[in-house]
Amino acid sequence: MRPIKLTLAALATTALIVPLAACGSDADNSAESSNPSSSSAESSQPESQEGSGEKTENKKQDGECAPIDGPSAKVTVGETGYSVAMPMPEGWERNEEAESDSILLSLSSGQINASVVGGTVEVGPDEAFQQYVDTLNMLSQDGDLKVEDAPEVCGYPAKNMTYNTTMLDTKVVQEAKMIVVPLEQGSISLVVTVIDESGEPVPAELRDELLENIHITAPA
Repeated sequence: MRPIKLTLAALATTALIVPLAACGSDADNSAESSNPSSSSAESSQPESQEGSGEKTENKKQDGECAPIDGPSAKVTVGETGYSVAMPMPEGWERNEEAESDSILLSLSSGQINASVVGGTVEVGPDEAFQQYVDTLNMLSQDGDLKVEDAPEVCGYPAKNMTYNTTMLDTKVVQEAKMIVVPLEQGSISLVVTVIDESGEPVPAELRDELLENIHITAPA
């Protein structure tokens, strides 16, 4: 089943890259391969929380967001100086072979895969969101695309998106979060997606753990 898994993941990622390219995506995005500690999954030590066993919430703290509680994978976005990290749930591994200039991060566990697709675009946040939504409307089946405003991610605007599509005769529920980081000229467009290649919906708890705990760090 391994070849089918990789093919489905590639198809899902292609569907995400198309709207980014339409926005004028810059292909000069890469993982931090020059630093072994940053190109592999990183473990983030949670801050102490007195009287609470709950995970650190992903929210703004003095212009930044709280760090991911537990292991994470992290990359830089091309030459922008920004970095993006996402959680590494227990039993998951990073699939660096699937990563490229546009696929910044690829994580997997069995038949469930999560990816961060990103790049710089030549438009502002509002237009970047709209162009992406317009493209997904063409990819979704029966106009079932759902777009919802999401809480800011580290101070940057975000939207949650869900739609159904068919890959290799398998109906798949596509879950995605789009985050746009405004730059002086243009923006950074990041799309985080999670997919169960069996066609079943991703369990809500796992979906939220992956999509709701993205960490973006601005250049120092």
